[in-house]
Amino acid sequence: MKQNIKKMANHDDMTLGDLLKKAPKKSIFSTIGQLFKKKPLTFEKALKNPLKHTSLDLRNQNLKELPESIGQFKNLRQLYLDNNQLTSLPDAIGDLPQLDLLTLRNNQLTSLPDTIGNLSTLTYIDLKNNQLTSLPDAIGKLTRLTNIDLESNQLKTLPDSICSLTRVYSFNAANNQLTQLPELFGNMTQIQVLNLHHNQLTHLPESLGNLKETVVYFNISNNRLKTLPNTLHKVVFEDIYLDNNELESLGTLGQGGYRIDQLHLKGNPLLTIPETLSKRPGLWLSL
Repeated sequence: MKQNIKKMANHDDMTLGDLLKKAPKKSIFSTIGQLFKKKPLTFEKALKNPLKHTSLDLRNQNLKELPESIGQFKNLRQLYLDNNQLTSLPDAIGDLPQLDLLTLRNNQLTSLPDTIGNLSTLTYIDLKNNQLTSLPDAIGKLTRLTNIDLESNQLKTLPDSICSLTRVYSFNAANNQLTQLPELFGNMTQIQVLNLHHNQLTHLPESLGNLKETVVYFNISNNRLKTLPNTLHKVVFEDIYLDNNELESLGTLGQGGYRIDQLHLKGNPLLTIPETLSKRPGLWLSL
């Protein structure tokens, strides 16, 4: 325990002993609390020794731009840029050969540079709550991605190249303006979490029947779906959310005999519910 406290004692180069000497009248708990008030690392400070850093946390720093010198952080694996005022990223963002995680939620990004496709080691990208209207084709080069979050942007379409991201298991593009998905969207066969609620989708591609893993969360609620693909019976689902669409029929959903734990269907003008679903043991059905 004592060793851990000593490791944390780095408050502007002041040791725990120095703090205690300078504040004898304060309680030890209040004094130790100062250790956790260390000022956050700024970009300017980090730039003094860029190769030292494998993780860079620049959240909540009111950044309006990210300098091209970000490309000097060649050993960076994690870059956190959430809750700033960024409207764009420099081309040098693609000069980070070891970057594994990139978070940019709650900014004002309207586009991404093509150089984003150079991040060949990236597995996680979070772009939630920005103002993106499109994605570059280069996004399809990020073939190691497993998680992609695009929620709450202004996307109307997704590039066909996104279908090359065959390792993705969590895909979130809820709260956008999507009217359709690429026809080969189902080529992302590892998807287990698919979140597309609150868009303007009128149909889903037949390729969704290619999904190989158990889809534990499938949320297409609050869209304008009139029909479902005839291939969905091939997919193993757990929880399905289809509320508030324009479905009159469920097509082949449920005909594969696979388990479905929950099926949410409220707010649809359904004419019938197939017996393969209505009489399925253990199914929680919300109408």
